[in-house]
Amino acid sequence: RAEWATQPSGLVVAYTSSRSVPATLARELLTRLMVARRIDFGLMMQAAETYPMNVAEGAGERVRWYQAAAALRPRNTAALNRLGITLLDIGDVDGAIAAFREAIHIDPEYVNLHHNLGNALRAKGQTDGAIAAYREAIRRDPKYASPH
Repeated sequence: RAEWATQPSGLVVAYTSSRSVPATLARELLTRLMVARRIDFGLMMQAAETYPMNVAEGAGERVRWYQAAAALRPRNTAALNRLGITLLDIGDVDGAIAAFREAIHIDPEYVNLHHNLGNALRAKGQTDGAIAAYREAIRRDPKYASPH
């Protein structure tokens, strides 16, 4: 509907994140709105989220949206984290490591970044680096189960 183009971005993000909205419809709406709102960070992040995580299917599109979001807000650790995860999905391990390290540089307290860096280093075969990253995550939050 044409009136969606006049709605606040937050409403569009909430609508398109609903499981009852088919991903293809969500992508179409988000893409149309981003023609007019080319620098809307929330819409970019949501467009990426319409593709499943941790799978190769749609990963190229997720990379595109997360790269755009990270370029728009280069200090946003959520965008860098999601970009790193997606780069791992497409096999760009070095890119993922760089994204996680940049995000950690911005916010070293974001524990999940250390865990994800460990995953990327492990994927690259750098076992000692992966263990160090997991240990850092555990040091920062001993109750965070994944790095254990």
